[in-house]
Amino acid sequence: MGVQLYVGGHSAKVQGEYQDLAGDRMFTAAHRPERVQHAGPLRGLLDSGAFTDPPEGRLTPEQALERQLAWEQIASGKWSAPFQAHGLVSYDLLIDETWIASERHKRRWSVQQAESAVRTTVEAAAYLASQRDRLAPRQLILSAQGVDALQYAECAAGVLQHARPCDWFALGGWCILGRFTRMLPIFWQTLHLVLPMVKVAGLTHVHIFGVLYLPALGGLLHLADRYGLSVSTDSTAPVLACTWKNQKKAGAKRPYWRDNVAWWQETLANLRQSPHYRRPPELAPARQECFL
Repeated sequence: MGVQLYVGGHSAKVQGEYQDLAGDRMFTAAHRPERVQHAGPLRGLLDSGAFTDPPEGRLTPEQALERQLAWEQIASGKWSAPFQAHGLVSYDLLIDETWIASERHKRRWSVQQAESAVRTTVEAAAYLASQRDRLAPRQLILSAQGVDALQYAECAAGVLQHARPCDWFALGGWCILGRFTRMLPIFWQTLHLVLPMVKVAGLTHVHIFGVLYLPALGGLLHLADRYGLSVSTDSTAPVLACTWKNQKKAGAKRPYWRDNVAWWQETLANLRQSPHYRRPPELAPARQECFL
């Protein structure tokens, strides 16, 4: 396996068909599950909803976890089968988007602005880790945030203090890489600083949220292999890109959504055989004030 893909999306129907995908899925507790009969065994990750919640709608880590557990119960009823998430994501505070007049904009925070987000993110990881006994056997997915590589490493250090080798470390705040490729040097710096820390902490798996940009994933996988770490990602794009009028602009590789999902699964599984699989450049990290 190269990069494992957890397919996102919550719409009941896609191109007139029920979205009944089984296998590896990513859901979010911020949106109620649809009444869909899945076609086979389901291995679902359940995001905390932090990506969706506006500042005035933020929850406490405790409330976010209870929302996730309630989501499992609702899904079990709607799907007529018991559902327990394979993994639960901590309630981090994202730094790659800014809310203005209740509207979300792709605008990265400054380092100074993100200091509070880092503290919140570490506190969220600490809380989820404190609940591990009652949440077993669910995987704990502990997310990190940071504007530049140095701040990201500081956040990772705080998060990893609460981690155990059985947990996953999650790279948050990079879903804009495909649109803002000038951020790649910061991404490479972050990987070179953070992945060795994940290895030393004894963890074996890294998840990156919302990234399908193949050059970024290829570099991540190459460096993760060096440290003996497996890699996964998630995205709604394999499903939703096929619903756009301009599918090419949306990034769809196949016009039919099931074929598009299969293309992405196969491509990511075989990423080591692609030209994108190569060692990221080593760049000295520098303090950044704002990227976007």
